[in-house]
Amino acid sequence: MSDEEKDAELEEIRRRKMLELQMQQQQQQAYVEQANAVEQQKQTILRQILDPDAKSRLTRLKLAYPEVAHSVEEQLILLAQSGAAKEDHYR
Repeated sequence: MSDEEKDAELEEIRRRKMLELQMQQQQQQAYVEQANAVEQQKQTILRQILDPDAKSRLTRLKLAYPEVAHSVEEQLILLAQSGAAKEDHYR
């Protein structure tokens, strides 16, 4: 192999690696954006069904027991989506 062929092959490897890294970065950015959108939707629903005191209690619970708070949030959201949680139930 000549030096020119080696240089061309090396350049092709660099180009493919750069494309791969760009694709990974785009996928990661899309994932982060989707996670942010989901979190924003959760917070919107929780704001609709919880009064400030209930939201404050949930926030304190999240600080002490994040897993429990996450479970409570999911249950509240499921109840709200199923219609079982009316706006004044948790106020």
